[in-house]
Order: sequence, then C-alpha cells, then structure tokens
Amino acid sequence: MSRTLSCNAVIDAQENIPDILYRFYSLSSEPSQSVQELNESKFDALKKNEIWMSAPDALNDPFELATLYIDYRKGYPKEICDYFSNKLNECRKDVRIASFSENDFSSMLMWAYYANNHQGFCVEYKVQKKTYIQKVTYLSKRYGLINSVIRYFWEEMNQEERREFEELLSITNRMKGIEWKNEREFRVILSADEIRQISDTGGLVSLESVGLIPMRIILGMKCSESHKRRLMDIGKTLGCPVVSATMSNNEYKMVVKCNE
Repeated sequence: MSRTLSCNAVIDAQENIPDILYRFYSLSSEPSQSVQELNESKFDALKKNEIWMSAPDALNDPFELATLYIDYRKGYPKEICDYFSNKLNECRKDVRIASFSENDFSSMLMWAYYANNHQGFCVEYKVQKKTYIQKVTYLSKRYGLINSVIRYFWEEMNQEERREFEELLSITNRMKGIEWKNEREFRVILSADEIRQISDTGGLVSLESVGLIPMRIILGMKCSESHKRRLMDIGKTLGCPVVSATMSNNEYKMVVKCNE
C-alpha cells in the first residue's frame, strides 16, 4: 500500500474543483426502436433535471474500479485470495458513477468519443455543491492488495495504517489508467441505493441532490434537425440557453454560435 498514492489522491480530489463542468451526450438518427428509446430517455432525463448514474460494468473502461487487485502470486491460500477478491467485486457492484469533464465544448476529442461524432449534445453545468464532485486521479500502474487486505482483516494494522488503508479503498472509485488523462474527468459517485435504479446498467438521480445546475445546452455540429428541435424545446422549458457548436475559422477546435 502506498501512503504517497493515498495522500496525493485525496489532496488532488479536494482541490481545484471547477465552477463549471461539461457532460457530452450521444444521440443517433438510426430508426431502430432501441436507439430511439435510448434517445428519448436522454431527452426525458434532461427535461426532468436528472442525471444518469452508470454501473461500472456499463462504462467504456474495462479497468473501471480495478486499480486495486488481489495478487495471487504472494503465496497465500487460494481460498483467502478468492474471498477478498469477491469482497472487492461486491464493493464495485454497489457503486454508481456520473462522469463529467473539465474539457469544454471546444474539445474535438469529447465530441468525437462521447457525442457520436458530433451528432449529440453537450450540457454545461454549474457546480453548486463541490462536495459532491471528485477529481479523477490517473495512474500508470495498478496496485496489488493481498498483503494489506489480509493484515487489515487479521487486525494486525495499527490505527494509522488502518486509516490509510480505508482511505485508499475509498479513493479507488476515482482512479483510472494514465491513458485516459486527456479527458480531465470529474465524477459524482453514489451507492446503488442512493439512486432511482432503472436497470442493471444504472439509474437516475436529481441534479439538485448532487449540487449541479444546467446552464447551457450545446448542440453538436451534426445534430439532426429533429433532435435540435427537441433540445431547443427542452431548453425553453428549463429556461436554459441553447447554442450550436461549429468549427472555428482558424483553429482546430469547436466554437459556439447563438441559434437564430
């Protein structure tokens, strides 16, 4: 277990929480019923001031919440390793995550990856209660945990070691591989019983309950006309300005323009 890792990650999460965060939403014009229902669920959540909280397995990183692992090579009995591995998996299944980015509407990367190649939209949120927001820490390696786990449950840790270990377990919900660093992610992290569960993949929670306020809706450059109309209607309902993303004339980035 790394004291430096634990302390640095806690400090990093508590400092420099932005006043504004962004979330990109994918939409598709495919006529299939499942796609249209998914589009509709996003419109409905936006209109109701709700946010989707995903189960870890529904996210796009296969190593989600897997920074810590049980190291079977240390020579402990397999039954013990299996027991604690299952405990970590149980903790993982109870977590629900909503991801946001410090990258704004100018980011080509975010539009391409998370808004279906500019066909979707982006929402700009004001962070009203920063205590709900956690900054993601990016790491170059994972951490084997078997020695710390066994010592913890055998009660061989002193009080300071136990505090550090519990702190390390809590911060793994916001650790990711270094390859994701460019996304500059921030998270709202809740337990499954704190949300309105919709399916095994996640559920909804009100924006008010996590201290977020929608400030602007930004339409993707390739957003369909029908989707634009829906989003503009929702913007009117929310009293939220709706603008459109377009290419900068002289830089490799997106800019926004007001809708006529």
